[in-house]
Amino acid sequence: MITEIPKAPKNEDFSVRLRKSIARNLRAPQGRGQQKWLREQLDAKFGIKVTAEGVRKWFAGEAFPRQEVVPKIAEVLEADEMWLLTGRTPGNPSASTGHRGAIASDGAVTLVAAHIQLAGGTIANASQGSSHNLEAIINLKHRPLTVLLASDALGFELAVNENAKDIVLVVPTTVPTIYEFYLLEIDELRDISRVIDDSLVFSLARNSVGMLCAGQTPLRIIRSFAKLDEAEAPMMSGFGSAKRSVDL
Repeated sequence: MITEIPKAPKNEDFSVRLRKSIARNLRAPQGRGQQKWLREQLDAKFGIKVTAEGVRKWFAGEAFPRQEVVPKIAEVLEADEMWLLTGRTPGNPSASTGHRGAIASDGAVTLVAAHIQLAGGTIANASQGSSHNLEAIINLKHRPLTVLLASDALGFELAVNENAKDIVLVVPTTVPTIYEFYLLEIDELRDISRVIDDSLVFSLARNSVGMLCAGQTPLRIIRSFAKLDEAEAPMMSGFGSAKRSVDL
């Protein structure tokens, strides 16, 4: 359970973990050429173009990558996204080895908090009696969020308190230790939930494109906590364009 507000990632700490990760990667050149190799890999795999000066600043601890670029760097380096970003491993938030492993519920909260801070937001509170709640300030707006970890199953049910606020769902991808973030808006999806006691139960399923609620409504994927107004549900066959603004 989180007992303190997660600290914002620091440029210099990230640069140390970045250099450690690239040194461990057997495909990366050792010594000179590492920065060029990383630039080329990001471009070839994801179409992400970064200047030589930009990558130099990452390695020197003078700048931080954009929030949406961090998981791509982790994937290229086969490093743990949470460790690369925060210095903590998913299964053990106090560890600092960077070993790959399945994320735990508390780790999901820490990961989301770090991404919010990296995007310029702040965390006002990260406990309040529950390790799944965050009180965040995003784009100068106060927003209470519930952070939950999705099941590895293709289909599963998610039960939340009927008074819960919007949910950030942390979803494991096919690449170990790389995660996606989805927004489950309680008020918007309440009509397609089931009420059991004091809980709302949502039926969720994943496919090759994204997450569906009740088999029909695509959830919005959060690509950047700094650009939440641009978040939208992925295009899914039979659903057409499902673009909707996210006001966080």
